[in-house]
Amino acid sequence: MSLMGSFYVVQPEYWLLATHGDVLDAKRRAAEWLASHGSYDGAEKNIEEFVRQWALRQLVDAYLYPLEWLGERIVIEEPVKMGSGEKEADISIKNANRRTFLYVEAKALGTNDLEFREAERQLESYLSSTHTATIGLVTDGLRVRCIRKKVDPNDFEYIPDIPPYGAGVAAKAKLVRELPPAGSKAKTGLKSITERYERLLFDVHSTIRDVDGMHDDEALDELAKIIYTKIYDERATIEKEAGAAFRFQVYGAANPSEAASEIRLLYEEARAKEIEIYSKRIPGYERSRGVFKNQIRLSDAALFRVAEQLQEFSFVDSDADVKGRAFQQVLGPAIRAGMGQYFTPDPIVEIAVGIVQPKASDLILDPFCGSGHFLTRCLQYVVAAQGGNLDEYSLHQFKFFHLHGIEKSDRMVRIAMTDMMLHEDGHSNIRNLDALLSFENYPDMLALRDDGSNDPAIFDLILTNPPLWQHHASRSDGDDRAISVRS
Repeated sequence: MSLMGSFYVVQPEYWLLATHGDVLDAKRRAAEWLASHGSYDGAEKNIEEFVRQWALRQLVDAYLYPLEWLGERIVIEEPVKMGSGEKEADISIKNANRRTFLYVEAKALGTNDLEFREAERQLESYLSSTHTATIGLVTDGLRVRCIRKKVDPNDFEYIPDIPPYGAGVAAKAKLVRELPPAGSKAKTGLKSITERYERLLFDVHSTIRDVDGMHDDEALDELAKIIYTKIYDERATIEKEAGAAFRFQVYGAANPSEAASEIRLLYEEARAKEIEIYSKRIPGYERSRGVFKNQIRLSDAALFRVAEQLQEFSFVDSDADVKGRAFQQVLGPAIRAGMGQYFTPDPIVEIAVGIVQPKASDLILDPFCGSGHFLTRCLQYVVAAQGGNLDEYSLHQFKFFHLHGIEKSDRMVRIAMTDMMLHEDGHSNIRNLDALLSFENYPDMLALRDDGSNDPAIFDLILTNPPLWQHHASRSDGDDRAISVRS
């Protein structure tokens, strides 16, 4: 049974948020009812505010949301943008960044079935329009329905109740940036992902798959979005003073729904910031690289569990090889199981890269990059072979500007970008395009030239395994080849 319980009349003199215009108007109507009827009996069937005030009381008394949230994080008549228009939700509960994570719709006591169903549809439309909110409640005092937005934003299911305020998680001190010991290169103060924790991403992938019932490749896609978000939060936080709280965490959240809403908001900010930064220097960046525009599709429960598993670890402070191995534990099996794709085996990749011996000055392209394994191996090779002889600027230039890939599948681009980020970048040069298009479709590649020419022959090295040969690689005869071309 829902904690909302049985309806009772809250006398108007005890109404919450009493200075709000809508509440003042309802009080006036209630006073008129009292004057003409001698009591408030029956007023709750005509004045919707009686049901909303009961719901507000129950949020505080039964669900244990803090009284001090009223007017700040529990608000009424919250505007909700819906297409070109705007409506107002009866009650909105907001996260610490003032974005709604839970809606409540109230109708007058005992409203008819048609109006109640319309209220349900209204609540669903609010949830569809708000990325950070997935749960809502609608009530007319006699009926209480709790709704959850499923993976598809337009698909909903009934649930037993909305989440109460979770004092256990909310009371925990937030994880904050701590200054590392003198001489340490660490920046976050969080744990590094060492060999001891190499199964971390495998365990997180299993959580996503098991909690939400996703296939392996779907879970991998969501893991890529999560890693992308976590890295963004760490990079943003290390630019702040010591003691700044990380946002990718569950500590301090009222419940899993609030924690999940914070992660979704952080993801929105990460992808918007990336588009803003890279669009200024790369022509057509949003069109060719904006693959993280897809929303996080995880339920609140799954997102909470994942954040709980990852929050104490740092991707920024962890060794690139260890992070790469941790991701590879998930990558190969998930892609084979879910997408039926077989990538060039590691020994073949190593042989190809070893033959061409890439240098930090080379411009490198994989036009059928898949998960980006040729590119990450080139990065590892250059760092190992020349890293000690390169100044910080030259190494940065190679990582961020010399490794390029093209891949037709947006899901594979997300995965390739994630792998590149874990190997300490180059992800901004992975394009979600068809490598068979003519070169005028790649203005950013032509812009790499510094001589003003439109000649597309700009790459020093091409390493790839074309799709036709990838198909052969999956055959039982083991036929597999890779191309390595140096101009």
